[in-house]
Amino acid sequence: MEKDIYNPIEQRKTKSKIDDILPIYLDNSKAEMAMAFVSFLRENKMSPGWRSPNSWCSSYKGKVVAYIKIADAAYGNKKFDSWQIVFFGHYNY
Repeated sequence: MEKDIYNPIEQRKTKSKIDDILPIYLDNSKAEMAMAFVSFLRENKMSPGWRSPNSWCSSYKGKVVAYIKIADAAYGNKKFDSWQIVFFGHYNY
C-alpha cells in the first residue's frame, strides 16, 4: 500500500481501519506492539473505530476508554516511529 492512499483527506472519506494504517507509519516492532494492543481491545469487546485521521477510539459499554493515535508527523505522510494511547477514566462519585 502506498502512503499517499491514506493521507488525512482520504482517511476522512474511507474511515480507514487501524490494521491498514499502523503498518504504514510504524516500523515492524512498533507495529507489532500496537497490533497486539488492538488485538487485546478486540478480545475484550473494545474494537477501535476510526475517529479522525491517524486516530481511533475504543469504547466499553458506550463510554470512551482510550484513543490510539499516530504521531503528528504522519499527517505529513512520513514514516514516524511513534504511537500513543490516551486513556479516559470514568468514575462514579
